Amino acid sequence: MARFIDQIKARLRRKPTTERRAAQRFTTHLERRLVVNVSLLDMKPDGSRGPTVLAGFTRDVSESGLGIVLPDIRIGKSSVTRPDKTLRIMLGLPGEPIEIQALPVRYVEMEEDAESEGYLVGVHIIKMSERDRSRYQAFLQTLSIKE
Repeated sequence: MARFIDQIKARLRRKPTTERRAAQRFTTHLERRLVVNVSLLDMKPDGSRGPTVLAGFTRDVSESGLGIVLPDIRIGKSSVTRPDKTLRIMLGLPGEPIEIQALPVRYVEMEEDAESEGYLVGVHIIKMSERDRSRYQAFLQTLSIKE
């Protein structure tokens, strides 16, 4: 029943009345999808077995956030979609990955006829080292030139 309610809520959230994005968004097409590994920054061992990292890929990227596709929204007993959870995202840029700290802002379950199964999770970037920020912005520049 809870999953059904979550699906209804997700569908209601799909149609924004106004554009809320402050930064230009770039879709990462199939050949440009970036691998992501998502973990919870403040995760403490809870005794459960299973992965402590979710592997996924980007759907779109912007200076202030990411749209990432994940196979699940739970790591152990914790949900990565709770707004009070800070996510640690390792983003596989060409060369070497960068580390991003982000807050989840939205999620929807992917439709069955979509290109991927799982969940689309929108995150807002809150912290990144200066070196990683510089590399990320340089990467975004290459996307804006090609688009």
